[in-house]
Amino acid sequence: MQFIKIDKDFQNRLRPLNAKEYKGLEDLIKKYGCLEPIKLWNGYIADGHNRYEICMKNGIHFEQVDVTGEFETKSDVMKWIVQNQIASQAGRQLTKTELVQMALAIEKQVAVEAAEKMQSTLKQNTASSNLNERSEPIRTASKAAESIGVSENTYRDMKLVVEKGSEEQIERMNKGGRGNAPSAIAKEIKQSDVTKKTPKSKPLEPAEDFLIRSRAEAMAAETRTAIGVIGVQAQKITEERLNGFLDVYKKKELEDVTAEISFMIEHCKRAIKTCEAYLETCRQ
Repeated sequence: MQFIKIDKDFQNRLRPLNAKEYKGLEDLIKKYGCLEPIKLWNGYIADGHNRYEICMKNGIHFEQVDVTGEFETKSDVMKWIVQNQIASQAGRQLTKTELVQMALAIEKQVAVEAAEKMQSTLKQNTASSNLNERSEPIRTASKAAESIGVSENTYRDMKLVVEKGSEEQIERMNKGGRGNAPSAIAKEIKQSDVTKKTPKSKPLEPAEDFLIRSRAEAMAAETRTAIGVIGVQAQKITEERLNGFLDVYKKKELEDVTAEISFMIEHCKRAIKTCEAYLETCRQ
């Protein structure tokens, strides 16, 4: 017998049994024994999680069957678990939300396996210098859709509703019926997204507001020009003082520096007055 392990990705693909269902299964196993074997893939339970738990809890013997050779990848096992569950839901049909959640897990696993395969291929190509060889792209959505028995387009619509739809839209999709097909509800969501992204046209600006705004913008431009002049002057003085730092103490140069600083102060005063006027206009 193999050492049995639990893989959460396998176990979580199953719809949990409610209390009544679990007790019914437990009573059957206690009375007749575990009639179906526990199926294992690389030591992990692929089928029989509930039976295994009940048998271990009650000390009941069970058989094991190794199905490792039947499935190449983990995603193949997950797909098989989901399809088995869909086929066995005689008394309770799985909702579209539940199907999407199952398919999403498979899609993620397929993506992981695809990335690992690509990395392995790159390593092999690098080692053999065969850099032109490329692996076939794997369509994760297609694999996920296949696992729940729908087309890729239908799966994408169902996925969109589950991920972006409102509670009311999700409930409608699960309920089904006229107007509640995944494609119809997905179309509603897409149209709603387009409406949200479409910019609203601005109303025409009144003539009086336009004149005030124009004056304010002109004042702002004048302020920026004045500040720019001050910046140029400051840079010029700084460069001159750095270039002739040792001579700056000469009387003539001190007078020139003083004059330039005075000129800058006047520019600052004018800029401040312009800014104050601009602010006053904005406040009106």
